[in-house]
Amino acid sequence: MTSHPFDQNMDQAIESTTFGDVSIVGFQTGSLLDESLVRALESTALNAAVTVDRPKLIVDFEGVVHLTSAALGALLTIRREVEGRQGILILASLSPAIDEVFDIACLRPVFAFAANRSAAIDLCQA
Repeated sequence: MTSHPFDQNMDQAIESTTFGDVSIVGFQTGSLLDESLVRALESTALNAAVTVDRPKLIVDFEGVVHLTSAALGALLTIRREVEGRQGILILASLSPAIDEVFDIACLRPVFAFAANRSAAIDLCQA
């Protein structure tokens, strides 16, 4: 596994990792409330998606307990790009609070989910 911090300003909050041909975006913060962090999420994930044909992308929410509607919008943008390239996007490790946000926003049918990073990797490699 290799890790590449997004940039010097966000390296404490967002991490981009690869596992074989799977790109994983994870967080080192408990909340996605800051607009610059949401933009960094979108930029990091889109960079991972456009560098390969048929991208396999996991957004791992382990430890995240808060997110804004702007983060949901960013995830929809990422999904559109990944699926437009005939790839797969999986959201992993959702806390009960984040899981509830997807239910309330009626976004559960829109995304693929996995209980944790390992299960998401398995889904990408199936």
